[in-house]
Order: sequence, then structure tokens, then C-alpha cells
Amino acid sequence: MATKKTKTMIPNELRDFAFSALSSTSKGVLLCTVLKKRQMKMIKNFLLILVLNLTIPLYAISQNDNLSSIDYKIIAEGVDSPLENFQVVCFNKYFNLEQLSNEFTTKYGLTDKELFKKEMLVEIFHSDIENKGLDKIELIGIKEDEKEILIQYNVINSDKSNDNQTCSPFLIIQLPKAKKEIRFIVDGVELQKTEDIYILN
Repeated sequence: MATKKTKTMIPNELRDFAFSALSSTSKGVLLCTVLKKRQMKMIKNFLLILVLNLTIPLYAISQNDNLSSIDYKIIAEGVDSPLENFQVVCFNKYFNLEQLSNEFTTKYGLTDKELFKKEMLVEIFHSDIENKGLDKIELIGIKEDEKEILIQYNVINSDKSNDNQTCSPFLIIQLPKAKKEIRFIVDGVELQKTEDIYILN
């Protein structure tokens, strides 16, 4: 007597569920792969931007290793700057007479002709309009070569006791007179060259 083979029947609902599960799993794996690739790309872009932001200021400074230090004298400094954010090079007294108040120039003796006899003044003004407690312009150094002068400084919070006040730090420096390009490095970043940065009077 022959043995009759029994054919196993898979219900349509079970078959559809199995195909759906397999399809969802494949899509899930594909989606995870795409997301991982995008995430890795975003991380790479972020690291690239971070490295560039750190490298560019350092590169700008490192290109000036051949500069030599300049002797300078601090003429005045304080927290009552009459200007917000301004850097100026003065070869005579007329900028101080025309742009600064008489009270300020008299207080710090900025109209004395002797200041400009063989020297020039570099005047740096700042105002802590963002209320970060910034109250001092800390001079890091001044260097020069045959073509340019590099002035590097930080704007810092040197006194926590006046953090509830809006301070306006300024610094006025006397240097040997020289008609060279002036570059400012502020908090590790070089300022862009504009007419407001470099003015000859």
C-alpha cells in the first residue's frame, strides 16, 4: 500500500506576516545603515570645522615667528573708555582732540605734544556691552618686522567685584613712530582690516 504524501499548507495570513516581517527587517537594517553613515558624516564635518577654527588663529600667529619684540610704554588704562570697540594709531594729538572728550584727554594727558615727538600712540577701546564682566585689556605682546607691527591682547575679567557694573576698558600704548601695517590679535583671533582699525592722524 502506497504512502500518501501530505502537503503542508501555510495559511495566507501567516505567509503575509512572514514576508512583511522580512521586508520590515531589511528596511530597518537599511535605514540604520543610512543613519549611521549620515551621523558619521556629521561628526566628520563637525571635527573638521573645530580643527579649522582652532588652526586658523594659531596659523596666523605662527607665521610671525620671525618678528622681534618692541619696547613700549603704557600711557594710560582704565575702565571709562569713551568709545565702544575701536583701535586707532595716532601720529599726533588731533584724533584725541576731535574724537575724545576734553574731560577724558585732560584726565590722561593725551594732548601733550611730547607724546608724539618720536613716538606714536596705539589706542584700544572696548565696552562690555554683553555684560560678561570684562574690565581689562591685557597686553600679551607687541612685535614687528620690516613691514608690519603685530599687537596681541586679550580682553579679560580681572576683578569679580565689579561684575555687576558695565565696564569699558581701554589701553593706550606709546611706541616708536613707524609707518607700518598694524595687525591686532584679540583673544587669539586676528581682527579684519578695516578703516576703523588703522587710522593715521
